[in-house]
Amino acid sequence: MAFLTDDQRRSYGTFTAVPNDGQLAGYFLLDREARRRAMACRGARSQLGYGVQLGTVRAVRWR
Repeated sequence: MAFLTDDQRRSYGTFTAVPNDGQLAGYFLLDREARRRAMACRGARSQLGYGVQLGTVRAVRWR
């Protein structure tokens, strides 16, 4: 992680601010295609994990 700046290292793996309810809905509300992909995963834990990872990627991407 030597290529990251000091600020990037401090915030690595965390949200930079607490998201509000509207942002959470936008990040973690899965549309039909995302639900279909999540349900294709084996087991309830994998399905939940897929949804959480997708929401997190969306949150990071939309900052």
